[in-house]
Amino acid sequence: MKTIRASLGLGAGLLFAGGLGILVAANGLLLEPYYAAQTRGAFKAIAEAVARLPAQGDGRLEAAKVLAAGTPFRIVLADRSGTVRLSSAPEFQPGQSFPLPREEADFLAAHISRLEAGREYFGILNSPPPGQSVLHLMSSLGDGDFLVVTQPLENFRRSIRAAATFTLLMGFLILILESALVLLLSGRMTRPILELAKVAQRVAAADLGARWEGHREDELGILGESLNAMTAALARSIAGLTSANDGLARQVRAQEDFMAGASHELKTPVGLMRGYAEAIQLGLYSSEEERVELAGVIVKEADHLDRLVRDLSSIAAVGAGPRSLYLAELKLEGLLEETVSRFALEAKARGLALVLEAEGPALVSADPDRILQVLDNLISNALRHCPKGGTIALRLKELPMAWRIEVENSGSSVEEAHLARLFEPFYRVDPSRSQGSGGSGLGLALVRAVLEAHNGSCGAANTEGGFLAWAELPRPNLAS
Repeated sequence: MKTIRASLGLGAGLLFAGGLGILVAANGLLLEPYYAAQTRGAFKAIAEAVARLPAQGDGRLEAAKVLAAGTPFRIVLADRSGTVRLSSAPEFQPGQSFPLPREEADFLAAHISRLEAGREYFGILNSPPPGQSVLHLMSSLGDGDFLVVTQPLENFRRSIRAAATFTLLMGFLILILESALVLLLSGRMTRPILELAKVAQRVAAADLGARWEGHREDELGILGESLNAMTAALARSIAGLTSANDGLARQVRAQEDFMAGASHELKTPVGLMRGYAEAIQLGLYSSEEERVELAGVIVKEADHLDRLVRDLSSIAAVGAGPRSLYLAELKLEGLLEETVSRFALEAKARGLALVLEAEGPALVSADPDRILQVLDNLISNALRHCPKGGTIALRLKELPMAWRIEVENSGSSVEEAHLARLFEPFYRVDPSRSQGSGGSGLGLALVRAVLEAHNGSCGAANTEGGFLAWAELPRPNLAS
């Protein structure tokens, strides 16, 4: 697999090698013409200075030597035949004469008419023998002499070759150092990319707790933070979907349990009513008293069905929420006193003590009829399960955000596994007591439905001496 690190290293190496090759080629091909162009100004300045000198006398010779001193230039005056009449060479003496080098003499002879016409020539004159090429300028001085200014190029070319060799050596050294630096920097660049890839792979494998833990302030840091934000958002979304799915599953289970409970509760009284009605229809009784007894059973079961239907209707009604309620400002202590008064005789008949412990005043915004249903169902439940000689305590307590109604009865406790389900429809700790208890199995479910419609809550707990059921209503200034 070709990695980014290898690609960066190879690309940087090729780029540097290409740049180095271009530099070396430029030195070899362009540096000499560039140097010649830069030197042309100096040559022309010498030509103009020599042209201003007098044609006769030794002044022109001395001036040529002065102009050439300290430079690599050679200043020569030659006639039409190519004979040197003056030279800036130190060993030249007045009156001496010698021919120009053959290449320069041939060039002068070939371009004599052009030079006499006032044109000049400047450029590189390559000579066949190695080391004889010169940079030279030829121009006419107008008095029959021609100025030839030359500079040998061998030293310059030797310098170019040395510079090219040095450039290549340093280039290879820099290439090695650059390769090491590119590998180091590319490693630092690709490491967080690999870390981000691992995080993405973990997220793809459903590990939504995966996070990039790097700290960068560049584009990779932005990518890492974005990946973390995306993963966190995905985790929240999946958690929300999971919660919603669990809630939907609970609702489905609750509906299934409700239907199973309703069918069970309806099946028994309907079966009894049908059986006893058929017995009366067929005359399967021995006396008028037995017929009246059979009819009484039918009436009793009809009453049971009536209570069941009314409780179902109440749960359905309050299930619509606050809009199904008729809210009013209530004093809870007054409702509790009324409840105790209505159940006092039944409690006495069962041999039970019913006591009220209420703090007040306790004001709430609630539907009075629905709250009375809550109290009636809680007291009725306590009466059914409190043993003879026991006590039922109805309390009203003030909490920071709500008023709490507690109904505690002495007697046996309830297993912890059942406490959380006591307020489900048709749920009973002892299914065998469904008929004997006299309840519809919907009393505590109705309590929960009413309290939830009031934005309240309910619950149950075991105490040292028995069982406690409680209901909470928000205080008016805290109710939502």
